[in-house]
Amino acid sequence: MTEVTKALMIARKACLSAGVLAALALSTPTWGDETVSGRVLEGDDTRLATLVATAPELSADARLELAVMIIDAVLLAYEQELETVREELLREGGDPDRLTRWYRATAPITGRLRAAQADIPVASRLQLHADRQGQVLLLIDGEALWVSWPRPSAQRRLERAVVEMFCGRHPCPWREDPNIAAAPLVAGGRPVAGQWRLDQHRPPTWTSTAGVRCEFADLSGRLDKEALCQALIGELELLATALRRALRRGESVDWSRVAVTQALPGGEYALVVNARGDYLPVVAPLLASEPVDWPEARQWLEAQVAGRPALATIRRATTRR
Repeated sequence: MTEVTKALMIARKACLSAGVLAALALSTPTWGDETVSGRVLEGDDTRLATLVATAPELSADARLELAVMIIDAVLLAYEQELETVREELLREGGDPDRLTRWYRATAPITGRLRAAQADIPVASRLQLHADRQGQVLLLIDGEALWVSWPRPSAQRRLERAVVEMFCGRHPCPWREDPNIAAAPLVAGGRPVAGQWRLDQHRPPTWTSTAGVRCEFADLSGRLDKEALCQALIGELELLATALRRALRRGESVDWSRVAVTQALPGGEYALVVNARGDYLPVVAPLLASEPVDWPEARQWLEAQVAGRPALATIRRATTRR
């Protein structure tokens, strides 16, 4: 398996995170030796509680759809967690009673969630609330159901998946950019256009219409290499959107420090934005693993956020990590 093929497998796996299923990757190893010491810069525009707070402004059909999405996502999270415990038991052996104990502990929760799945479509009154701590509550014909996830460490990403899915189908005016997808793809999933350039004294280079170039040592597996560059550009687009939001919130961004540095719990990565180590959670596995020329990438990101065109070679054929 070539390095490009391995990288593409990472990209394709990460692309699934636009939906709830991929958000259920509940743990991930730490990348590299770096640590992030600053604060996490997380705006309210991706929190489920913020979306739920707008529920009175939504149509009845939209409220129904949101409630169904929330219940489906939470139930799927518990089912996935159960499957994870089962797979670990089969792979590593150990105490089989662990699976039984986990099932007994969560059976009342999953049973209530399945009941809610059946009750919501036929409920005569459905209300959604969020308290000051961001806890989401569903009232189904007056019966309360508090929303809780099986792993608090993954809650932000799981909730974000629901928000992204809902706002991809309905207008969310409270968000600065409601159609952003939480996956390493260009907005809308459209492939990035570009072309190869072959010079006698330079490595083969694929240049996109977005102004991003990727160099490769040779032309073998040309289509895979082109797809890899497209995926890298998709992740850069997501970084640009995250940085744009941070600046709108008044956060401090030092462009000379911007880089993806470390994997976080829940499958996201830390996009460090200043000398204090403040960071934004992003989905960027390729930018964390590929030989990215960060000075060039920063140049492109800064121009993109400012609305200026730029040309940058983000991947060098001779760079090795």
